[in-house]
Amino acid sequence: MYACRAGIYRPAHRTSPERRALRARLAVREAVVRTLITRVEELTLPPALTPVIAPLLELLGPLNHQLEVLDKELERLVAAHEAARHLITVPGVGPVTAAAFVATVDDVTRFRNAHQVEAYLGLIPSEWSSSETQRRGHITKAGNARMRWLLVQGAWCILRRRKRLETAALRHWAERIAGRRGRAIAAVALARRLAGIKFAIWRDGTDYDVTKVRGPLTGRRAA
Repeated sequence: MYACRAGIYRPAHRTSPERRALRARLAVREAVVRTLITRVEELTLPPALTPVIAPLLELLGPLNHQLEVLDKELERLVAAHEAARHLITVPGVGPVTAAAFVATVDDVTRFRNAHQVEAYLGLIPSEWSSSETQRRGHITKAGNARMRWLLVQGAWCILRRRKRLETAALRHWAERIAGRRGRAIAAVALARRLAGIKFAIWRDGTDYDVTKVRGPLTGRRAA
């Protein structure tokens, strides 16, 4: 107790009950999706064995129904949450990603800037420094792995869709990094930038504005 009052230990954030309940819903949905994917992967058999795998095929119907129910409930929750409604205006962000971001960050005011959110999600490079030498490695992968995966998947969607005007600046920015470092690193860098954009949108209570997104000129700093 004395150590906490003296400031020796920094206070740890306790996730609110509402966010814990939202995380539980997302976990249930992920479990259903993983079960569905497992069943589909098990169906890689010759056509002659179709009668044998018929019971597995019958399982897909109830799983799809449960997934639809979960998705509709998630869409309802996102529509009722002001910050989540703003977040889904970001390219590559749907109800699942928006809900996961809200559930993970919980209280946006506990972060001073976008870099803190990026570090919290494990999207910044690890660093080893000695004397005047600074070395950077892979991302730290701290924090919520599922949220990090969703951000990276959203980044890949932007990189692969070349005809959307609202993603042009972000895509060109990432492609410059890809030209120097490779597309995998560019996708992670773009995921990091998306996390910062979402933080700013939630903090300011605004929608995604493509006119405020800077393009390739900032690629050197972000890489």
